[in-house]
Amino acid sequence: MSNPYSPPHGLTLFTEDMIQRQIGPNTYVAESAPEFSALVKRLFFNIVDSFSIWNRRRVIEAELYALSPHMLEDIGVEPGAIPMVAAKWAKAEGKRHLAERLDDKAAMATKVAPFTPATAAPATSVRAANDHTHSVAA
Repeated sequence: MSNPYSPPHGLTLFTEDMIQRQIGPNTYVAESAPEFSALVKRLFFNIVDSFSIWNRRRVIEAELYALSPHMLEDIGVEPGAIPMVAAKWAKAEGKRHLAERLDDKAAMATKVAPFTPATAAPATSVRAANDHTHSVAA
């Protein structure tokens, strides 16, 4: 009787190149694990971004359809072009938000607090406390 959890004949789940180390019985950590988690994270953010752009396009369309033809003419939008204009504006907002998120991520990566041991005293106070050459009375 074959193992129901084994892969089909001829299919290899892990190649020797992919296996980094064995961490338990029949449990392996693959070298591609960090790339896989980055891929899943990127996929999640793409889905969220797509939903956000879709929702923003829908809101812009509703706002433009609520305007009078005279107001649409004032802003240079023809009533038949509302879906195209809304999609263009929503996509531009999505790109701007993505750029802001990447800028914030880069800024957070560069913010590293300098290490100062908790027991270190400022150099000026140590010098002043040990400096007996100056007299207050003089």
